[in-house]
Formats: sequence, structure tokens, C-alpha cells
Amino acid sequence: MVIRLEDDGQGIDAGRIKASALGKGIITEEQAGYLTAQEAVHLIFEPGFSTASAVSEVSGRGVGMDIVRSQIGRLNGIIDIETEPGKGTVFTIRLPLTLAIIKGLLVKVAGRVLILPMYNVAEIVRIAPEEIQVVQGEQAIINHGRIVPLSWLRDKLHYPRAERSTRTIPLVIVRSVDKIAAFAVDEIIGNQEVVIKSLGAYLGTLNHLSGATILGNGRVALILDAAYLVSH
Repeated sequence: MVIRLEDDGQGIDAGRIKASALGKGIITEEQAGYLTAQEAVHLIFEPGFSTASAVSEVSGRGVGMDIVRSQIGRLNGIIDIETEPGKGTVFTIRLPLTLAIIKGLLVKVAGRVLILPMYNVAEIVRIAPEEIQVVQGEQAIINHGRIVPLSWLRDKLHYPRAERSTRTIPLVIVRSVDKIAAFAVDEIIGNQEVVIKSLGAYLGTLNHLSGATILGNGRVALILDAAYLVSH
């Protein structure tokens, strides 16, 4: 389900947002230097952020947009902002229609079939090993001019390494709220609708899983919690 909220106002000034966040200590001067205009606009979702010069009953406390983002995130949703100074702003909220049946992307990692919710999948790409870069000691890729952190899903889940049969590396670029990350997998199988089954309390806390499903061949496939994977 997609909800679009649009106005024809003055838009959001990325420079003003960045300056306000810097003044309130939300970002450092070094971080401010790396931020793109789009990333600066998303600072309105940070706790404590506000451009109001004085605190009133309805503004200036920096709790409004932070709550909006956290509540959308709890529903496994995503919020985007498109803005143009002097013309207006469009907020786009994407929410899953149901938490019982989802469209999932099936991937293979270390011989296991895993599922990523399609509403968290931003893009699927293939890269050559030499395209992987190291930024501040961490692996990353350049995707549409943006630095995206890269993780190997097998390492994230503590699975054994498997030999690759192809030279290129399939990547799933995953989004959750305002964060984005790329995960390397062994194989992209395809997407299909799956019914989420609860794992049960006896398994304990498994933050990286949101449930499981039974595939057409009778095998069980685990459904990954994309929000947790991107944040940890």
C-alpha cells in the first residue's frame, strides 16, 4: 500500500536542515561535509531535530517526525521524501498490505534458501569482486553515486562459506526506514508470495528472523527481518 502526501509549499531547504542539525549536535562537521542534499533532508527524522527558533505547544521539541518514522518502521514500512525548494514536497509511505502473506525474494546462502520481504528490497545487482571498495575500514559499493555498506549474508548469519560458481557476485540492496545496505548472496532464486508462520516462543529470541514459511517442495525457508539486518 502506497500513501502519498503532497503540498505546493516552499519545499525543504537541505542547507538549512544541515545547518540546524549541525547546530544541535545531531551531526558533526565531518558528517555534514559528506551528506548529499537527499541525505540532509532525511535528518528531519532524527530525534531532537527541529528548525523552529522557539519551543511552543506544537513545534520546536523535535519529537514529531521521529515518531512518524519509528511507527512506520514498526509496520515494516518505508517513508521517502521528494522535495524541491519553491515548489513543494512529496512524502511517500509504503506499507505491507498484510503481515500474514508477503511477496518474498528467495535467495540461496550456504546451501540454504532464505527469504527477504520484497517491500524491503530496493534493487538486485551483480558486481565483479574488484568493484568492492573499503570505506573507513568497512566494505562498500557505489550504487547510483551513493556509498552503500556491503555485508556477506553468510557471515552475518554465521553460515559456512561456499564456493562461488560464477565470477560475479549477486547483491540484494535492502532498505529499512532511512537506512540502506547491500547483502551478498550465493544465488538469486526469484520471488513468490509466501505465508508467514510463527517460529514459536520455544526457540527464544531470534531478532534476525521474522518467521518461516513452507515452500512448494515441502521444505521450510526462514524469513529474514530486513530492518534488523540493516541496523546491525
